[in-house]
Amino acid sequence: MIACQVPVQGNEEDKYGVLRARIHELELSEMELKSASVVLDENRRTISALMNNLPGMAYRCRHDRSRTMAFVSQGCLNLTGCSDAELTGGRGNRYSSLIHREDRRHVFGEIERAVAAGTPFNIVYRIMSVGCGEKWVWENGHAVYEPTGEPYMLEGFVMDITEHKMTELTLKQKSLAHEKAMMGTIEAVSRMVAMRDAYTAGHEERVAELAAATAAEIGMDGGQIEGIRAAGLIHDIGKINVPVDILNKPGKLNRIEYHFVREHVRTGYEILKGIDFPWPVADIVWQHHERMDGSGYPRGLRGDDILTEARIIAVADVVEAMAYDRPYRPALGLPAAIEEISKNCGRLYDADAVAACLRVIGDRRIDFLKGGDRK
Repeated sequence: MIACQVPVQGNEEDKYGVLRARIHELELSEMELKSASVVLDENRRTISALMNNLPGMAYRCRHDRSRTMAFVSQGCLNLTGCSDAELTGGRGNRYSSLIHREDRRHVFGEIERAVAAGTPFNIVYRIMSVGCGEKWVWENGHAVYEPTGEPYMLEGFVMDITEHKMTELTLKQKSLAHEKAMMGTIEAVSRMVAMRDAYTAGHEERVAELAAATAAEIGMDGGQIEGIRAAGLIHDIGKINVPVDILNKPGKLNRIEYHFVREHVRTGYEILKGIDFPWPVADIVWQHHERMDGSGYPRGLRGDDILTEARIIAVADVVEAMAYDRPYRPALGLPAAIEEISKNCGRLYDADAVAACLRVIGDRRIDFLKGGDRK
């Protein structure tokens, strides 16, 4: 008997093989997806743990005036006194209302400038934390943009810097108190000089006033202006070592007497250099007779080697000396003083200082020439 064999079509076997291979690929893909899901969940937990343990509040909010929060980390409670549900729920505009009323314009303005420029923003401002009152915070963030380039979200971080800010303000108050005490000392020294030589004291007060006004006109900051005022009040303190009969001599000084007078800048520096001023007073005093072209004394400094403050006092010193009487001659007059600094602007005297001084005098912003000669 002949056995009957059913032939197996080769193409059917191939189909089954392809199907089994595809099933195996799907099983591997499913395993990879499960593995990726586990990794993703782990990453999410890690990121969440990091955010919730940061000493501040991470956030994501809409780019609108209400700062409507889509997400805040759990640090929001310690920072603002509000829970994440309060900040992201139906009262989603609450963070905006927590920003101190006086700081809101600044905060929104800084954010809009950064968004328009496509740069991060860093802002220091105050918030009114619920239950804790005023806090200083530092916010760092950036905009998230649509494919069209339009900003639609803000992401960032807000940190409480109240303790740091309070320390900074305390140090600033101490610094101001130190400056006030130092100015009191300088004024006392100026009065002491007046008791010995009333002319020198009056000259120093007028130079200090004109030099400070000139510095303000140039645009120098408040600290620099105070330093110039302080140096102006005692810029001739070294004359305490010059005999009064030389200072008040009506005629021309001889070589030895002139040497005594020139030494007043060095003497002044030696008197002041050991005092812990918040400004470079000793160096200003030492340099106020230097000239831009190097022709001054005592060291022949030139240009940028001379402190800006000393250059300003140099101009005020010349104007006052010419506009007022000196022991050895009557006042030459304000027009002569103006001509002197204008003619030698840039050569002997700093050009910016001259220009600013002329504006101050022209606008008559100070009573500098009260009692002086305007002829």
